[in-house]
Amino acid sequence: MGYVTAQTDAPNAPYPTEYQVLADYYRGAESKCRYALFLNKLGKTEQAQRLFQEMLNYAKDAPKFYRQAQKQWLEIAKQHV
Repeated sequence: MGYVTAQTDAPNAPYPTEYQVLADYYRGAESKCRYALFLNKLGKTEQAQRLFQEMLNYAKDAPKFYRQAQKQWLEIAKQHV
């Protein structure tokens, strides 16, 4: 995730597809959260809102250990919904 994270500050960064790929297969909430934050930066707020809401909906039914492990990312999602 370091490479993709580093690219978000690049001007005209054409990397949403890399974030999207990570968000689709990475199990933790970090990739979805970072992708949603990136979409917000691009002005794609509706897409970002959907991702944040998906994260929170999944967390409601997830085991307690998942919510604890992903707490940082879920808090960010709550702040953006």
